[in-house]
Amino acid sequence: MSFKSLGRSCPICEGARRDCRENLSTGMIHCRDTSANPGGQWRYIKDDAHGFGMWVWDDGGNGNDNRANRPAYTPKEPTAPSVLSWPVEQRDKAYRAMAGALALTHRLDIRKRPHVTDQEIDALVSAGLLWSWQGGQTVAGAGVGLPGVKGDGCLMGRSTWAIGIPNEDGQIAGVQLRNPKG
Repeated sequence: MSFKSLGRSCPICEGARRDCRENLSTGMIHCRDTSANPGGQWRYIKDDAHGFGMWVWDDGGNGNDNRANRPAYTPKEPTAPSVLSWPVEQRDKAYRAMAGALALTHRLDIRKRPHVTDQEIDALVSAGLLWSWQGGQTVAGAGVGLPGVKGDGCLMGRSTWAIGIPNEDGQIAGVQLRNPKG
């Protein structure tokens, strides 16, 4: 199947959404606007697997419109994380302890990246913002509830390198794990 993006020219929602599309093989319009009720002879078929309503132009007016059977949209309430995150002061302390305990073993992989110098790597390591992430291992400073740490105290993911993300006060608020080869 190939689709054409309709952008703001959707005949169903009249441009209320920008992610509408037309199936070029069937001519059906896929529109995610759940409140759309187009005039004319547009007939609602069903929602597709991605939540888009599927609409077709019906010249015959056979009356087989399924709009009444369309499931009502109910917005999902955001859920709280199962384990509340630590305050930024504690995260900073824990991540810096991890950076001190874990040496940077991916220096050669990082050095292969364009526009990265040894001086920049050294500056990040000495600032406690760059270190190796040993997925599956327990590390001093890592505790349950710290983002990136599983319930058993082991680091999530695989072995790679981590770069601390400081906030405006210079505290490490989070960590981004990077692909060592990419």
